[in-house]
Amino acid sequence: MAKLKTFVPTLPQPAEVGEATLGPRDYTVDARAHDPWVYFDFSRGSAVAVESHQSLDWDLAFQRQRIISNGGLRI
Repeated sequence: MAKLKTFVPTLPQPAEVGEATLGPRDYTVDARAHDPWVYFDFSRGSAVAVESHQSLDWDLAFQRQRIISNGGLRI
């Protein structure tokens, strides 16, 4: 039986990245936990802490095999 490949999560280092994100980038997010969501912000190129899932400070969130996207401003 083939051994499953493991990955080391990318360390969270949120900082405005601007045009530094041009070209392909790989990020590994540790979303193995059952309860908490891990939020990722493309403009900062990092997993980020947010106060609420209603915040606009994240783009994608991961929780095990579940992925949600931030739809933006809610009216």
